[in-house]
Amino acid sequence: MAEFEQTISSGSKRSRSKTSKVWNDFEILPLYEDGHRKVKCKKCTNILTKNKENETSNLCYHAKKCHQENDSGPYYPPLNQDMYPEKIAMAIIRYNYSFSFAEHEINKEIHIFLNPDVKPICRNKAKSDVLKIYKRERENLKHALELVPGKICLTSYLWKSSTMDEYMILTAHYIDTNWELQMRVLCFSHTPPPRSGKILAERLFNILKEWGIEKKVFIITLDNASYNDTLVNSLKKNPSFRSSLPCSGEFFGVCCGAHILNLIVQEGLKIIEHAVHNIHESVKYMRGNDMRKLRFAECLQELPNLTSKKV
Repeated sequence: MAEFEQTISSGSKRSRSKTSKVWNDFEILPLYEDGHRKVKCKKCTNILTKNKENETSNLCYHAKKCHQENDSGPYYPPLNQDMYPEKIAMAIIRYNYSFSFAEHEINKEIHIFLNPDVKPICRNKAKSDVLKIYKRERENLKHALELVPGKICLTSYLWKSSTMDEYMILTAHYIDTNWELQMRVLCFSHTPPPRSGKILAERLFNILKEWGIEKKVFIITLDNASYNDTLVNSLKKNPSFRSSLPCSGEFFGVCCGAHILNLIVQEGLKIIEHAVHNIHESVKYMRGNDMRKLRFAECLQELPNLTSKKV
């Protein structure tokens, strides 16, 4: 009778079958600590303690974090909705996309597929975020220029677009506090006529004041245009600007060597202009249709000393 009662007692303590899906991710170990069972994660091999006889809450939490999924489906990391629009704006800036890129249907579908909690933005939101990033980076650059220990060299020129509009580009070159050469564009803005040397000098000086570096300029490199001589002389006559120039601005204006070399090359090409024209027309004729290309390739095969593979 005693043996029967013992059998009944031991049978009543038999653990129930493990039906939770979480057990697919864990291995039960023959280890105990303070009466609690030890289990091992099959993915990260960490040893965990099973809280109670039939409680798996801590195991589910670990599986959700480690295996990136739970009983309800795939697990998605928390979404930073404030950072998402900034990432879209950075893509627009870096790859010169239009603001409508934020509204592209496939683009939105990809982001929602990666995280269903994402809230797509409109083009107006993308535009405001781009301007916000520009203002923030402008302030960061202005602060960095304030910390420049030495002088700043400038390069400037007028660039003409395909629509014949001219833009002024002003670039700063300086050595930062880590002794690394830095180059930053300070201005790329439309410059309508008139564009005399005095007007450009006033505009350039105002740009330097906006950046707070009018007292840190060393030299400026310009192309060989005649109005640039007037620009340099006008800046050197400015009392608040000339006082900070080394040697009273004697070496302030420098002509661009690359521009002068380009002028020399253009003059030299005029001598062989007729030959260059004939070569250009010959190539254009040969590439006019596929039969001419094929015939030209056959002619190349008859020249054993020609090693080029380009046709």
